[in-house]
Amino acid sequence: MPTLRLEEYAFRIMENQLRMQEWLESHQFNWGLDLTAGRLTFKDAATGAPIADLPMQLIGSQSDETNTWLWSWANENGGDGLPSSVTRLAASVRDFAAASGADSRFTNADTFPLPDANFGYEMSTVCAGFGGAFGYYRCPYDGGAAWVVIEAFPEAAAFPASPLLPTKAITGAISTFTLDHRAATQAYLGTPDASGVYANGMTVTFDAQGRIGNMQMTLNPAPKPASPLDAVKRFFGG
Repeated sequence: MPTLRLEEYAFRIMENQLRMQEWLESHQFNWGLDLTAGRLTFKDAATGAPIADLPMQLIGSQSDETNTWLWSWANENGGDGLPSSVTRLAASVRDFAAASGADSRFTNADTFPLPDANFGYEMSTVCAGFGGAFGYYRCPYDGGAAWVVIEAFPEAAAFPASPLLPTKAITGAISTFTLDHRAATQAYLGTPDASGVYANGMTVTFDAQGRIGNMQMTLNPAPKPASPLDAVKRFFGG
């Protein structure tokens, strides 16, 4: 069921953000936005050749000068107006929030003060999760930043990731957002088995306030390389 609860998406989107970060750090790149086509493009800094051309949705913009936020669907200053195709996701979040009586921050058509320094990260995470998207990207410009949701990023999704990525994702999210740790863990990892181990091999313990107190990841050892002697042993029944 759709929801605008941060807990439902925080850890999954943070995992994808870390995947994207690792992929980007393996390249020297410049980025560009095409608001008409709804594309975020990363290009090789030396050659200018595209290395990733991604479908995106514009979520909102923040002003560092006035410390305010404006939703993309409420932005009337984009030349002839922003095309509805690039504000579709933010508008669907607004409509869902209005119909479900969710937080009025999602439906405010005016420029309003940023509630906290991580507001752009939170809204982008919720919008990405609500839309089933990969993640988001902060596009800075003089005096502020535009926040876009990346609908798909196959290059980053396929990039080899550390087996400790889930623990890094959880640590990053709980360090960034104020949220219900138990609910976020349930949304991300599901239900543990009778011994308290989740399907991915993690064990998570909570303190008396319901905050994550400890995490452990059980890693399966890499398969042992086959030895020529193994065939001999099998031949002689060893």
